Amino acid sequence: MERGLIWLPLLAAFIGLAWAGWNEAQKLNACQTWAQPFDRYKYDIACVLAQGEERLIWGKPTRNGPVNLQELPLSEIRSVQLFIPDRIISPSEVSSLKTISEPLGLYLVTHDSEVVKIPFTDLELAAAWAERVQCLLTEIAAIQQS
Repeated sequence: MERGLIWLPLLAAFIGLAWAGWNEAQKLNACQTWAQPFDRYKYDIACVLAQGEERLIWGKPTRNGPVNLQELPLSEIRSVQLFIPDRIISPSEVSSLKTISEPLGLYLVTHDSEVVKIPFTDLELAAAWAERVQCLLTEIAAIQQS
């Protein structure tokens, strides 16, 4: 009987981990379905972000698809900054950093000086998105000057 009681917490932990994995898989599938019409998207535990046409859309992932969706046209973004808990960094500094605790992500600064925060859990992915959005902003600026 004692052996059964010893294994009971392990069984409960296994069931909890299996449920958490199933839950995360359901969120991923729902977000992949939602993101099909977009050019590019990212999914992680903190946020789902998509870029399509000339706008960014982000929200909180759930099993039924993203909720609390927010949208920002690229034409309204003045600059993109990568933030980590204690400071703002450039994407080129990412390789020199070892481990970062959350929160981290992107700051999108609009022409009205409003700061929009998009959370990430993966610093390299956040840096790649910062570079991508900066390239899109450069392309938009070049088109507007033509």
